[in-house]
Amino acid sequence: MYLKKLPMDKLIDFHTHHYKPNHTNIISYDVAKFSEVKNDYFTIGIHPWWIQEQKIKQLEELLITQYNKSTFFGLGEMGLDKIRNKQKYQKQQEVFEAQLNLALKYKIKTIILHNVKSHSDTLRILKQTGFNNNIILHDYHGNEETLNQYAKLCHIYPSFKANFICHNSKSSMLTQIPFDSILIETDDDLSVSLEKGYEALAKLFNLSTDQVVQSMYNKFRKLKQN
Repeated sequence: MYLKKLPMDKLIDFHTHHYKPNHTNIISYDVAKFSEVKNDYFTIGIHPWWIQEQKIKQLEELLITQYNKSTFFGLGEMGLDKIRNKQKYQKQQEVFEAQLNLALKYKIKTIILHNVKSHSDTLRILKQTGFNNNIILHDYHGNEETLNQYAKLCHIYPSFKANFICHNSKSSMLTQIPFDSILIETDDDLSVSLEKGYEALAKLFNLSTDQVVQSMYNKFRKLKQN
């Protein structure tokens, strides 16, 4: 089941806020904190916790200079959160819709979606804007029925933290999701290594870690902007 040594340079972290040597990191930046990325892949967006109107213009200006770069991966993270920054929930919806419109305008292939207790509003806004490309459902905690609703609108890729996969290795929810759509991330949680997440996912689906590594690479190529 396990490789003696995983090919560390090929392990992809589909959503992280931390640089990790010897991995392929897709680092997520809020538009106000973006810094020029040289070696890692990156996404940029307006996080629902840090909503400001002027960021929309700032994001578009940044997109114009960045979205054709080979290391640009997608737009986000973006979305809605009813728990944190709830007092600005209406503004969250407006900014989310504006970012989807930017994705359409600049033909962005992939967005990274942050969603906390707001699936119905998220689905409504997706339908209104007509965005129907790839969505990475970052740190997904919904059920299969909700996934099916997203799948009617877009190409979906539920992404799970390495920590979550390791501690839910017998979860029926995970095994009900097609393996070819599942992604692995660390987000801001470094309590469990990315390598352990790959190993746990391999065990869960009765695959070799080589097969998991190859599958993640194939999905990376499908999702990558350029």
